[in-house]
Amino acid sequence: MRVLVAPSLLANDLVAGWVRSLAGRDGEVVSLGPLEQVLSRRQLSAAEVQTVRSVLLDSEPGGSKDAGEPAGVVGYVCTGTSTRAAGQCRVIAVTDHANLGWRSPLMGPNDDLVGPRFPVVAGVYAPEVVATRINTTGGGVVTRGVVAGVLNDREPRPFESRMARQLGMGGFSSQLVPVVLLAAHLGLRVAAAVVVVK
Repeated sequence: MRVLVAPSLLANDLVAGWVRSLAGRDGEVVSLGPLEQVLSRRQLSAAEVQTVRSVLLDSEPGGSKDAGEPAGVVGYVCTGTSTRAAGQCRVIAVTDHANLGWRSPLMGPNDDLVGPRFPVVAGVYAPEVVATRINTTGGGVVTRGVVAGVLNDREPRPFESRMARQLGMGGFSSQLVPVVLLAAHLGLRVAAAVVVVK
C-alpha cells in the first residue's frame, strides 16, 4: 500500500516504523515534502491539488500489487493533537472526521472525469487497516476515533474545542481533511493515522 506522510514524522524512529508497517512489506512511503506546512496553513493552490492528486492516483485504485493488500486503499499519516489527557493516545486510527475548519481543496472548475464536485465521504476511512498494522509494531497505543478537521490543531478555536468535546471526538488535525477529501474525490479509501504530537 502507498502511504503518504508528513515528512516531519519520519524524523522520529518509532513513528517511521509505524509508517513502514502501515505501508506493508511491498508498500511505498511517499513524503509530502513542503506540502506538510501548506496543509495546515492555507487552502491548496490548483498546482498543489494536482500534486496530491498525482500521488494519490499512483496508488492503483483498481487493485494492488500484493493479493494481501486492500484494494483501492491509500495510507495517510499526519500530525494532530488529542482531546484526551496526555499519555492516553499516541495514534488515532481515524474512523471519520468533522470538517470544523470548513476547508476543501475541491474549489474552482471541476473536472467530472477526475471525480465528483461533492464526493461521498461516508465509509472513506479504513481504520481496521491502521489498527491491525500499527498495533503489530509495538511501542504504540492505537485508538479509533473521529477527528476534528481544524485550522490549527495546536490551538483549536473555542468553537472547535467545544464541538469536539460535545461530540466525543478523539482529536484535532489541520492536515487530515484536505488529503482525505481529495482521496474520496478520486474514489479511494484512506487508512488514516493521526500521530498525536502533544
